[in-house]
Amino acid sequence: MTKKNNKSIHSNIINLKNKFKVKMIANNKILNKDFKTEKQALKYRNNLWKKFKPDLYKKHFKPDEYEKEILENEKNKNKESEEKIELKINTKIKLQPGTIPIQNCWLKLIWTKQNNCCGLCKKPMKLSDDYEIDHIIAKCYDGPHELYNLQTLCINCHKIKTDSIDRDFTKDFIKLPYLTNVEKISKIKLQMEKIHSEMNSI
Repeated sequence: MTKKNNKSIHSNIINLKNKFKVKMIANNKILNKDFKTEKQALKYRNNLWKKFKPDLYKKHFKPDEYEKEILENEKNKNKESEEKIELKINTKIKLQPGTIPIQNCWLKLIWTKQNNCCGLCKKPMKLSDDYEIDHIIAKCYDGPHELYNLQTLCINCHKIKTDSIDRDFTKDFIKLPYLTNVEKISKIKLQMEKIHSEMNSI
């Protein structure tokens, strides 16, 4: 960091006979530590300011070229990390044959909406796991290819949902004209919750 001015630059540092003591109150606690050199004490005090007194830190210092480079590198790393996550999402999600591809932004929203868990068994899922995109109202019942009708399921749960819900439960009401898609999805999700409870009781 480059100094803006020298006024109060040694605040929170006590120059003792053979050492330099850094003393500061933060979060209702007294923080103090001894150092052999003034340089070490300043570095520690500056880090405390940055963490607990950012306004004071900004008042006395401005980023130098080295720190700017570090910040820029961090931004680039975060961007690369996001791109890798997006690539993993695109490559790991499996779609049934003939299914229309899903937009990248949809994948992120579905993943976030379910808190990274399977929509049926609720077990946490990692990007490295195999999982599938499911149409809550099945495509065979003209389920819309829209975000609100999509969920992620682990492979085993997708089979359970297809067998017990898509081929059995939904056939009794899915074609009723007075039910909206939202109402149909609500019924299906209630049945999924029932199956989830039964799975946990085993």
